[in-house]
Amino acid sequence: MLIPSLYDIEDDDPLWARLTEFDSPVLLLGDLHPRPAKLLLARHQLADNFIVVNIADYITAEEAWAAVHEQCATSESAASTEDLREVTPPRWYPMLDDERCINCGHCLQFCLFGVYEHDAQDKVIVTHPEKCKPGCPACSRICPQGAIIFPHYRKDAAIAGAPGLIMQPDAAARRMYYTRTKIACPVCGQQAQPGSPAGECCPECGGPAKAAPAVTAEPDEIDDLIDDLEKFSQKGL
Repeated sequence: MLIPSLYDIEDDDPLWARLTEFDSPVLLLGDLHPRPAKLLLARHQLADNFIVVNIADYITAEEAWAAVHEQCATSESAASTEDLREVTPPRWYPMLDDERCINCGHCLQFCLFGVYEHDAQDKVIVTHPEKCKPGCPACSRICPQGAIIFPHYRKDAAIAGAPGLIMQPDAAARRMYYTRTKIACPVCGQQAQPGSPAGECCPECGGPAKAAPAVTAEPDEIDDLIDDLEKFSQKGL
């Protein structure tokens, strides 16, 4: 079956209804990793009927076609091809993987453009995908669970939803999150400040590490130490 990229098809596009008419397994060739492709299909109750093959996973066209033929050979249905392609403008918006999302709210607190909101069950969802800035994957970089996918982001396979990969927020991303939200760091308890601090930094937020409190001895402890020192000196005479 030839169709536009699933990622670019609007939710209210009649093409989704057309795809529900297929009862037999459908081999879907596209430019998305299976994980985001299956999330999009599941959103429209289509995941069970589709076999996803990402052409980009193969180095050569021969390898890709070999994978296609292997999938076709395992199907008991007669093979046929239908062209349902249409003109669809490219889109850019985050996808939330419910299997990884823990509803921590990092993305909602961080996003500058109002892409996320809470639903009636207080769950974070993507309500305004059109507000997302094209090419910006920043919310994915601060997600502690790697639950945010931008399927067309080519610079990082984890962000694009490649199998077996989870985006690990680096120090710069964590600092960006705490600076943007003004939330106190759970490790050092401080609010991150713009700019690079000098000296040691908190490993979580990148802010300046707190100086260790000076160790002071109680008066009784000091007296005991003096007594021990005098006893030691007398034994040495």
